[in-house]
Amino acid sequence: MFAWRLVGASVRGRGHEAHGLPCQDAHGHASAGEQTTIGVVADGAGSASHSDLGAKVAVQAVITGCEGLPESDASVEKWQAALMALFQKARVAVLEAARQEVLPVRELASTLLVFVARPELIVAAQIGDGAVIGADQSGGLFAVTKPQSGEFINEVMFLTSSGAIDGLQFNLWRGAVAHVAAFTDGLQHRVLKLSDGTPHAPFFLPLFKVLSEDTPRQAEENLAEFLGSESVRKRTDDDVTLLVASLAEGHGALPM
Repeated sequence: MFAWRLVGASVRGRGHEAHGLPCQDAHGHASAGEQTTIGVVADGAGSASHSDLGAKVAVQAVITGCEGLPESDASVEKWQAALMALFQKARVAVLEAARQEVLPVRELASTLLVFVARPELIVAAQIGDGAVIGADQSGGLFAVTKPQSGEFINEVMFLTSSGAIDGLQFNLWRGAVAHVAAFTDGLQHRVLKLSDGTPHAPFFLPLFKVLSEDTPRQAEENLAEFLGSESVRKRTDDDVTLLVASLAEGHGALPM
């Protein structure tokens, strides 16, 4: 029997530390049956005063609203509709949070990335930058989604942006899944080849191996320590989030 193991961390960047700001990233995960895991990552807009709240609300809305996902052999259209519905739930939750806080909704702006993983597929969607990548059982890496910008260069699309749901980036990959990773834009310059959005194997493959050898608690602590290390922080002042899902058989090592 295969089971999913998830390891995630969100770490405040130096820029936010210097200005006394909270970490504006959020992440979460949930199970939907023995063979299905859902991962969620959000990055609050730096220009929005309550984007940390917006990111947390969006993540929680997806986690609590992910019942009734399609069967693995469902059509692409059914999967796309299911993920679009999750994003719509997240958007409604953020709008309601803004109403309760008596704030313009733009002050809760964040990106949102969601993946659903089963041993035979990865389904992912996102609004904004960051990305979702996968690895198959042979160790091959591939992009499931890529950083998404707005109408203009360097313009980021947010969940609260006009037309965001209609502009949702979506992809479905079928094959023998070993790992899935989702991350915010604080990491993308380090872990992606920006020319084509492909994942950087020297970053991901050793990371997957190390995390698979740790106990769950050690893996969480080690990931947070790594994301807060000088080797990461010297390349970005932004908050960073990485969520990794790995498929394991029984209690043995995770596949590579």
